[in-house]
Amino acid sequence: CGASPVGTRPLHPPAAAMGRFKDAFFFEVWKHLLSRPGQPAQLSALNSATSGLHAIRNAWQELQANLKEEGLKKGTGMKVVLGERPDLFDLSPVGTGHPSVVAQLASTSFDPAEGLPSKADVLGIAAAAASIEKSWGAEGATGGAAAGSTDLLTALGFAGPAAASATATEILGADGPLLRPPPDVLEGAITEVPASILMPTMPLFQTPGLVGSGMVAVPTPAEPKKKKAKTAASSSATASSVAIGKSGYNDLIWTPLLAAVKQREDNHEKDMARALLSAVENYNGATVNVAKLGFDHRVARMKKDNKFKNEKLIDIVRRHEDVFELVPDGAGGWNVRVQPGAMAVLYEEGELAAKLEAEAMLPPKMKDAFGAREKMQALRVELIHALHHRGGRGTIQELGQEPGVQQNKQNIIQAKKLQDFVKLFPLNFHLTMLDGNMFVQLQDYFVGDMSMIDHAITQSNLEFRAQKGSGKGKGRGFGRGMSRGPGNFPIGNAPPRNMPMHHAMPALGMGMGFS
Repeated sequence: CGASPVGTRPLHPPAAAMGRFKDAFFFEVWKHLLSRPGQPAQLSALNSATSGLHAIRNAWQELQANLKEEGLKKGTGMKVVLGERPDLFDLSPVGTGHPSVVAQLASTSFDPAEGLPSKADVLGIAAAAASIEKSWGAEGATGGAAAGSTDLLTALGFAGPAAASATATEILGADGPLLRPPPDVLEGAITEVPASILMPTMPLFQTPGLVGSGMVAVPTPAEPKKKKAKTAASSSATASSVAIGKSGYNDLIWTPLLAAVKQREDNHEKDMARALLSAVENYNGATVNVAKLGFDHRVARMKKDNKFKNEKLIDIVRRHEDVFELVPDGAGGWNVRVQPGAMAVLYEEGELAAKLEAEAMLPPKMKDAFGAREKMQALRVELIHALHHRGGRGTIQELGQEPGVQQNKQNIIQAKKLQDFVKLFPLNFHLTMLDGNMFVQLQDYFVGDMSMIDHAITQSNLEFRAQKGSGKGKGRGFGRGMSRGPGNFPIGNAPPRNMPMHHAMPALGMGMGFS
């Protein structure tokens, strides 16, 4: 096979023989994830006709058309395919709900302009960093680098200690210290970092925003001198200079790695603030009680993260006083109100423009719907907003818990199952059964065609009249051919004793629950 279809980086022999369609798909997903560092993307949204990227959808469709050539079985899902590159993609679930993917931290060291990195290259970056961390960060570490590299590999984004340990063993295993530094590194007595430690392409230290441009300069240790008494000047100079540990210069590795970890923590904090903002907007942008925000699916999912699971929502809200305002609710609790300019605080200019562009497709909500026709349309619009809020996909049960859906559904007297209502709009929604759950996929945002609503109301009226007609002359216990008055009892006959008079027949158009 020739050059890589996804960039200038050459393919390794195993990948060159088979897998060019998979590599093209890997590349498009990886490139997309690099554009949103630390933010997971739902797998369903990647291939969505409304919110997915055109390049990803095309790559996935080409892969589906060449499954046999790629060694895949028919019906193989996106999660299984992406799982073949654990060095690039972290598929660990985010809370409960939809499968998601985020770029592994080690893979973010590579430039997409150079093409798709090989698994060996990405794991080599992680193993090199782990090897240096073990040698420079642990006193007397002369062997067993695989065991000491587990923590750092885990910190770099590998899914769990077990997977990290297996990766470290594979890279640094018993065949020899593939990337283990020589003994003189352990003693901190070298003047430069050997090429055996830092691979020729080691962009981990060249990540923009972490340590500036270029490779980190390694200070040259002075020649060993005889011990002498410390002076105030020397102590001050030592305190203000680069920190030197027992095994060498600690900041060589930990400066960029800790900066990367801190960046990921900051991204988590921003994601939580965005989820809270979206939850308030989901309540029509009004003042919302803090406790209600916890029922939002994104907030509930992120609340299970280790960073937030032991915190109260009100404490998280207080950390973002430039986004939210807390107002007493008069009952000892607190309501949340969005501050002016909150969007500009949480979103960069490009992100905000993309968000507003996506939301421009949403039909406006109908707050004061009147009559059966408008109320059905209001529920239809609310379902579109709820699915958009969830990335274009959600279960029937989840949609039924959305506050806007619940409110509009209550306005439909004798409403049937939400699933039956969704089936009325095949152009907007697509139903799929997966793992015993009924999922709704958002197909289209257009709601100008209301003919299906008119048809449903007409059908409801016809069924009601048919039921009314079939009841004539067939009443039980009241005699044949007797007309019935309000309360479903024959005119001139009183209802049974102690029977409440609330069984009046519904008006036309309400028999199917679409009023």
